[in-house]
Amino acid sequence: MHYYTQGLDPVLLNDVNTPAKAHKANAVPSVTTILSWMPNDYLDNVWKPKMMVELARKYDGLDTDKIKELMWGIKRCPRSGEMVSSATFGTRAHARMEQLVDGYIDDGMLMMDDPYDDVCKEAFEYIINEPYTPVHTELTVGSSKLKTAGTIDLLALDRNEKYCLIDYKFRECEGGEGKYYDKDLAQLAVEAYMIAELYVLDYIPDIYTFCIDTLSGSLHVHKWSEKKKLRGEKIFMAEYNRYWESPLLGNKNY
Repeated sequence: MHYYTQGLDPVLLNDVNTPAKAHKANAVPSVTTILSWMPNDYLDNVWKPKMMVELARKYDGLDTDKIKELMWGIKRCPRSGEMVSSATFGTRAHARMEQLVDGYIDDGMLMMDDPYDDVCKEAFEYIINEPYTPVHTELTVGSSKLKTAGTIDLLALDRNEKYCLIDYKFRECEGGEGKYYDKDLAQLAVEAYMIAELYVLDYIPDIYTFCIDTLSGSLHVHKWSEKKKLRGEKIFMAEYNRYWESPLLGNKNY
């Protein structure tokens, strides 16, 4: 769980990682923390328990946190061959994308010498060759109206000089197609709303999911439609209300 200070310029509070601590610090949950409580019957009641049991039997004595990390799988770094958890792979690949785009923004292209460049190269080249102008990487954004905050992978300008949001997802892609989920949509939709509030825009920015294949580095670009964007806002607000009404999470009046 991640929590931030409130307002349009939020700060991540590294020492606040539970709802109880958040109440004391008057902190707000991240967008992803709110969406992490989004129910999925099959995932929560079938797949997760099954995987937890199988991994506990296979790795006897391994603590619960490690088992939860392994539950999402192990991935191989394409260049170094190192085997790491899916979470570690995603963290490192995100960090490398940030480094590459920041280098471009600062007019200093980086050498492609990182173990994760094989995964990031196609997405990075697409960003700098397509009609996008990168503006900010890892931009933290909050709201004066909503009690939440989030971090945007890439805020850019499109060919019409309008803002757009890009979110990277590192996933195994089967059949040459990307994988996109309601949580991806809801996260981007509310962050686009917060960007519009922050910059006092008369439009809600376009939102894109860049699904990057962890095996080949191939890029699959998905632009969410205006209709989907509205649906994403509704999904987020349903989970937002669930969070703040729950006595176990946001509602401290119980």
